Amino acid sequence: MTSFEFGLHEMDRTVIAGDVMFPIDRLKDALRFYADHCATAADDVSLDLIAALPPGGEPGVVFFHAVYAGDHSKAEKILPPFAKLGKPMANTIGPVDYVALQRLWDNTDPRHGGDYLKSGFVSDIDGAQIDAIADGFEAHPERSTNFFYQQSGGAINRVAADATAFPNRNAITGPAVIVSWNEGAERAPHVDYIRSYWSTIEKFTDGFYTNTGDYETQDSVNRNYRGNHQRLVALKDKYDPENLFRLNANIQPSA
Repeated sequence: MTSFEFGLHEMDRTVIAGDVMFPIDRLKDALRFYADHCATAADDVSLDLIAALPPGGEPGVVFFHAVYAGDHSKAEKILPPFAKLGKPMANTIGPVDYVALQRLWDNTDPRHGGDYLKSGFVSDIDGAQIDAIADGFEAHPERSTNFFYQQSGGAINRVAADATAFPNRNAITGPAVIVSWNEGAERAPHVDYIRSYWSTIEKFTDGFYTNTGDYETQDSVNRNYRGNHQRLVALKDKYDPENLFRLNANIQPSA
């Protein structure tokens, strides 16, 4: 890409957003709650679930990260009824500046260690999927372990699969698992764990987000673009036949 054109729309700079946090032993309950509400969320609601196990035996948490960009007076009715899960450890939902919200986690991505991630898309969340996520989620004294669902669906799903390069228009959310370890720690046991854990979840997925997905093999990249792949190859042949732009989830030219 050499340029982007953005279509802007009016919005209230202040949104209703925040986190609702529970102890990690409520993970299955939280996953069931998310399954009940993520697929039916209004277009102006974003709802993510994050489960986090820190290193060193510290207690883990599971929390919902919610953003509502609609009429503030309707927020209580439109946002999911978190109170049904009982009293949270913390609830920070309230008015917040949208740009401040975007910057909230800018300093939480350290560069002095390693991490490994697996991700995909799902079109529904059933009991077997919830069991696989919760039962295999394990702490380790030398790493942080995280699972999250990042919402898709809504307006994204009302675009045809062949309208853009992105074909995963049936997804309601994207599960991902990631482990992080400090510099000097042995990499292999953490990578082995996440690969094994992901293998119990991957069977529920259908495709993945290319920027964070499994592009360890060229075939997995090609298949993920589905019917759009050959059209992308034609563009590659026209604009980059020498494959200069190759340090990515690469579309290879046909020649």
